[in-house]
Amino acid sequence: MTSKMEKGREEGVPSAAARRREKKGKHQELLANYLRKHGIEKEAEEVVKDTTIDGADFDATGHFHSLLKEKSLVELLHTDRQLSDEVKNLDSDMKNLVYENYNKFISATDTIRKMKSNVENMEEEMRRLSETMDKISTHSDHINSTLSTRREKIMNLGGVHRLLKNLHFLVDLPSRLSKCIELEAYSQAVKNYNQSTIVLQKYDSLPSFKSIHQECEAIVKELRIILHNKLKDPLISASVLFEILQLLLELKEDPEVIRNEMISIRKTYLERNLDSFPSVVDGETSILQHLKQLHNVFLYPYSDHAKVYKSIFIDGFPEKKKEYAKLLEDFTRGLFGKYFEIVQSVVLSGKTDQVYDALEMLYHELVAVHSQLPALGLADRVSEHLNKLTQGHIEKLFSALQTNCKERIANIMDNEEKNLGFLAKQITNQILTEAQDILEQMKPFFHITNADIKTARGGGSSLFLSRFTPNFVARIDIKVQQLFLFLNIILQDYYEDESRFSRGENLEAKEIASLLVLAKMCIHFETSAAQQLATSLIQLRDQAVKASALTTPMEITINVQDLRLRFKQSAENLLSNYVRLQSLKISQMIYKSIDTPSWRNFKEPKGPRGAVEMVIDEFLAREQEIEQVFESEPERQPHSSDSSPSGTRPGHNRVPSVSSVSSVKYDPKTSSTKTRSLFDKKIKFLQTLEFNKNCILTEIIKISLKALGEYVRVKTFNKFGLNQVQLDTSFMKSILSESMPACSHVVKILLDEVVNSATDRCLEPVLLEQDAVNRVCLDKKEKWSKSKMSIPAATETKPVESSPETPSSPKNE
Repeated sequence: MTSKMEKGREEGVPSAAARRREKKGKHQELLANYLRKHGIEKEAEEVVKDTTIDGADFDATGHFHSLLKEKSLVELLHTDRQLSDEVKNLDSDMKNLVYENYNKFISATDTIRKMKSNVENMEEEMRRLSETMDKISTHSDHINSTLSTRREKIMNLGGVHRLLKNLHFLVDLPSRLSKCIELEAYSQAVKNYNQSTIVLQKYDSLPSFKSIHQECEAIVKELRIILHNKLKDPLISASVLFEILQLLLELKEDPEVIRNEMISIRKTYLERNLDSFPSVVDGETSILQHLKQLHNVFLYPYSDHAKVYKSIFIDGFPEKKKEYAKLLEDFTRGLFGKYFEIVQSVVLSGKTDQVYDALEMLYHELVAVHSQLPALGLADRVSEHLNKLTQGHIEKLFSALQTNCKERIANIMDNEEKNLGFLAKQITNQILTEAQDILEQMKPFFHITNADIKTARGGGSSLFLSRFTPNFVARIDIKVQQLFLFLNIILQDYYEDESRFSRGENLEAKEIASLLVLAKMCIHFETSAAQQLATSLIQLRDQAVKASALTTPMEITINVQDLRLRFKQSAENLLSNYVRLQSLKISQMIYKSIDTPSWRNFKEPKGPRGAVEMVIDEFLAREQEIEQVFESEPERQPHSSDSSPSGTRPGHNRVPSVSSVSSVKYDPKTSSTKTRSLFDKKIKFLQTLEFNKNCILTEIIKISLKALGEYVRVKTFNKFGLNQVQLDTSFMKSILSESMPACSHVVKILLDEVVNSATDRCLEPVLLEQDAVNRVCLDKKEKWSKSKMSIPAATETKPVESSPETPSSPKNE
């Protein structure tokens, strides 16, 4: 407890008793004031009396007796201890005060001793100083008494000398001015003239002074003309321009006239420089070099002229500061409008990899001008145009990418690559790589730099574009979406071209094959490319936020699922168009093979016709073409309802039997029943295509062979014509079932339907024996196989020109 009390005393904290006494004193004072306010002075005097233990009116005896009456023994002992502690504290405080005052007393004694010694030396110095002053006073009096007789004469002579010197200067003034003009010391000439002009005007009534004055005025008039001529020269340096303007103002020229003359001359000069400057970068000059040339002819001269204007007119005429500043702003606004147009044209016409360095240089140059002329507000315009230039750069990059995409797609037919699947993958990868390169090129604009870039640029660059990071990310996000939509639109043009693709007129095989490539590209975009580019964009966004130290979140609005759905639909449309066009080509070949012969007068057939071989070759060529792009779907076992009526095992690669549709004698009831059974199979045409070879090829075969059946329905056959159709369809069934086992079921049903249709339209429906048909087809097949081994099969056919009489392919069922 003692240590706590000592600590409280050291820290200057009052004791509890002292606090109570102080509080009680405040209460007494408040009570006294209240009593005085109400006129009770006597009671107020009694209240104010200090009857506390430390007060002057304290009654020790009375206090002691009151304690005995009011308190118990324990309380009295506690009060005793409390009083003892307070006494000890007071005693300790007294000792501390004595000690502190003793130290101060010792210090004061030492100080007095030092002062005493210094004062003794000071008295000696003061005595010496007094003696010296007396000597000086004596000598001064002696000199004054000696020179007093000559002083007035010397002063008169000095005045005459000064007057003669001034008169000599005035007499020589014209020659001095002429000499200064000859030496181009214009400032000295103006200074001499201004020093003398007041005197010459004052004594202009005297003939001698009047002639000097007139001669000087003529010389100064010539000087004014020289200065005005120099002011009209826009190529003079800033220091010379500043000197000329100052001299003209010192010669009392009208500031308004000088200002207008300076502004008009400089504006014309700078506008002429901007108009004559090339706004497109040539092949040998970089954007940076081109902009430096622009700054040499515009920005640096403008900066020098503007600084001189500010120093002379804005700072020199405070009363007209606002008016002159506004004129400079108008002068700047018109020039910089043209300047930024040229900058934009230069930046967007140069190489894309030079844009960032050019913008960084542009920023620092214009900020330097702004720091010298802050009142012009160039900083906001610079930021606005840097944002605009970067947005234009993004537009240019993606516009170039769209152009490249369009050219690649348009030149698919001219590509030397034979493998269509590889070609589709190659073009897709090229588009994706170029798009990712654009994102990589945009990293410096978000101040995303690696160690190599920082070293090359000397330790990194300022974040002068960081405030526009959200704008740039949003713009790139939109452009990526537009790129995918643009690709989708281009692809739509291929299957919505009503002028050519809808009719299939004069189409080369390459043109139709290009639909396969485009469909495969759509599948690549749908499966991987769209997601990859969206992921790269999100990574760029995250890096930009980190590099620019942004706290506001930025959302990427690209909808990958929607894009994938669009590409999938485009792929389906392209494949449907491909199937339709290929079916149309083959149908036209079949139409000519059916329409040309006279089936009523047909002679006895010896074997399958050559036209059938051409059709088979076309089917096989399409199979090879589709196989380059799309893989085959694993073969599935057909359902029991699709099994062959002859009981053969499905998928078997031998020549299929046609005994189920062959008989020596035609039975109309049997024929119609079989025809109805074929339609009961419910073969669907142009249903939703799957992205595999078997599905695409099956759809082509369905439409082509269905067209064959329709063409047969409109013809009338004799016996031999029916036999020819029987041989042709059996041979076609044999080759196609073996070469395309996945399509054998459809081939069999549709070709059987063709035979039944021909039988229904035959005048004498007698079919060949199946054994004879099989032998003929086997012989033909062997010859056909040997010919294919010796002579490479043609995979392309010439364009088929449809005649007006050529019917279109059958409608989808």
